[in-house]
Amino acid sequence: MALEMLKDMRSLIVGQYLEFYYGRPVSLIEEILIYFSACILTYAFCRFLLRLRDKRRIESKICHFQQKYKKAKKIFKSKLESNERRQTVVIDNITKLPLEELIYKMKNKELHPKDVLYAYQCKAIKADDDVNCVVEPFFEANDWCSEVVKNGDKGPLYGVPVSLKDIFGVKGYDASGGILDFLDQPYSEDAVIVQVLKRQGAVPFVKTPVPQTMLSYDCHNSVQGQTYNPLDKKRTPGGSSGGEGALMAAGGSIIGFGGDIGGSIRIPASFCGICGFKPTAGRLRYTPSY
Repeated sequence: MALEMLKDMRSLIVGQYLEFYYGRPVSLIEEILIYFSACILTYAFCRFLLRLRDKRRIESKICHFQQKYKKAKKIFKSKLESNERRQTVVIDNITKLPLEELIYKMKNKELHPKDVLYAYQCKAIKADDDVNCVVEPFFEANDWCSEVVKNGDKGPLYGVPVSLKDIFGVKGYDASGGILDFLDQPYSEDAVIVQVLKRQGAVPFVKTPVPQTMLSYDCHNSVQGQTYNPLDKKRTPGGSSGGEGALMAAGGSIIGFGGDIGGSIRIPASFCGICGFKPTAGRLRYTPSY
């Protein structure tokens, strides 16, 4: 009984409509083919709408974070320009010192760690304007530097500003690894390697860009864009620690920390003409991190 009713409904609704459209009676097989074709087209159209929605959502998120980082850098620049040390610090006299001499002078109070930090902050921002090698500065760096001076424990990296690849977790900041979905997820604690650096007297001051997923010999992602080689802006600084390589080659950092599985430190070091060291796997622990 029910089957007969369905057949009658098909005949009245579908069959008559198709017969009117094609000008002839339509067989059951033709009806089935038309039905599946309509389903496929409907599915494809829905997928198109979903992809369009996702594209707009992604573009909106990219724009949001680009504006966020741009604003952070602008605020940071204004802080540097209003810093009282601007009148007394000769930036190049500090940033051209080799690491050993720099640490020696800070430990012997020939240089103040805050002067050194200020010099490298200025140099890093200038390098970023030139080759796009900074994701964002750490606004707490001055406070961390004050803690180092106050503690008086002059560790092996006393007062040294260090830059970090965008994979190391720093409390209150993202560590995206160049992946959009990992943004807006600030870490609740420092990664182990960041904790160790701070205990040794180092002062993290900026984080540097990486290619998306870090599986690239270039340095580009959808949020930060392309990082360039300061030795030749038509060329790449390499990857995946390309931001570190570019920043150090431009003189904006004296020590940078990255990660290396298939050449992610060694390649940027080679491309940018700096020294890169890949420790034994597991020697430096950086979890929690990307």
